[in-house]
Amino acid sequence: MNPDRLLSALHAHPWIQGFTRQYIETLASVAEEVHFRPGQTIFREGDASDNFYFITGGNVRLESRVDGSAVTVQVVSSGEEIGWSAMMEGGVRRFTAKADRDVYAIALSSAKLLEACERNASFGFVLMKHLLFVVAERLDATRLQLIHALHHV
Repeated sequence: MNPDRLLSALHAHPWIQGFTRQYIETLASVAEEVHFRPGQTIFREGDASDNFYFITGGNVRLESRVDGSAVTVQVVSSGEEIGWSAMMEGGVRRFTAKADRDVYAIALSSAKLLEACERNASFGFVLMKHLLFVVAERLDATRLQLIHALHHV
């Protein structure tokens, strides 16, 4: 994706709302467009975290292993994001992410994003505030799955 198209795609992503043009340019400087085929594993629970993703097309199933079986915690679609654990130094994946159908995304290097946060604390603060919403959403989705599972035991 050329730099102008990447900037445009980032600017249009709902998660970016509230970011200044300078912050969006910072994101673009560490980003690349990626594609995953239906059924392809994007990352596995327990793996080292290396990228944070903005989904721009398709659906991703977030799964967790329970008693040896995969349990879908949440389905994430275009306009959402996955891989928040990549923003924790030494972080590991909390879920397995699998493409339900063709998935298009913007992958952001966690190492480069963390460097940008250290260079610009105000950018880092805005980024981390946005990430807290992602973490809270995943916790809520997991809690709802647990409640559902308990009522069907």
